[in-house]
Amino acid sequence: MNTRLLNLAVTLVCLAVTLNSCKKDEEDPVVQSNIAEQGSNDESARDEYDKSLDNIFEALESTDFGSRSGDSAVVLPCGVVRIDTTGGKYTIVYGKNCGRKVLSGSVTASMSPSNAKWRDKGTVLRLDYSNYTVKFEANGQTLVFNGSLYVTNVNGGLIFETIIGGKTIIHKVRGAINVTFDNGKTRLWNVYKKRTYHSPTSKFGDLTLQLSADSAGNIAEIGTNRNGDQFTTTIPIPYLMKNCNTSGHWTGPYVLTQGKLVYTVAPNSLTAEPGYAHVSGSIVARNDCNATGYKLTWVIGGVTTEKFQYY
Repeated sequence: MNTRLLNLAVTLVCLAVTLNSCKKDEEDPVVQSNIAEQGSNDESARDEYDKSLDNIFEALESTDFGSRSGDSAVVLPCGVVRIDTTGGKYTIVYGKNCGRKVLSGSVTASMSPSNAKWRDKGTVLRLDYSNYTVKFEANGQTLVFNGSLYVTNVNGGLIFETIIGGKTIIHKVRGAINVTFDNGKTRLWNVYKKRTYHSPTSKFGDLTLQLSADSAGNIAEIGTNRNGDQFTTTIPIPYLMKNCNTSGHWTGPYVLTQGKLVYTVAPNSLTAEPGYAHVSGSIVARNDCNATGYKLTWVIGGVTTEKFQYY
């Protein structure tokens, strides 16, 4: 079980107190880094499908649901090649670099009811992931997503209306997503989340996105991890993303500045806290737009280990 929990979150080098699979005949000691690597693991998978939702809604709302996707004045989000609007659906096609990653595949959005507008209260947007792939350039590892998520516009409105009308926009997220890892295994994750957009000052610069659990016990996900173990994810402290766009636009980038997520494969756990930076070998709390990653804390067999992972 000790090796499983470490592998589900990041690809780590040997941790002598917890890993039985490390080489025991190593002659020279290995200098341990406190930076965890992004890649084909559970924590990166969770982070990437959350990011895909940010990307999807930026693409849809900034192009008026595809009607302005060919407008040269509209800048498509990171990784997006085009938006197809045939058959009453909106297919976001990926095929570009996005920071240190390459995105490919597509996500198709369709409305329910079919004649509804997304800004209408209670409208449901179905998002069908078709081989949506994230490739990490640093190590060549990939994550592939398939399945459907259903996003409900709980109280109506569009994201920019948090500024114009002072509204709070709430999106409820439900569904099941299949994650395929580099080991060839496909795992099913069930999602129960809520995304809340708000600006306390009705200014774009103060726009925030809060990511929280949306079920009893703060449960956000239930599923099977990379190694075949059952897991539960809770969010006791909602993740808060701050709009760090320096040009006054609502589209971000949004930077995670605080929160707490607990990932449990009984009896062990991993806690992921955003809002940190890696400074001169130390993990330092920032809690602002200067944050660059998570502090990851494992508790395995009573032993606690900390690592830093970049967003």
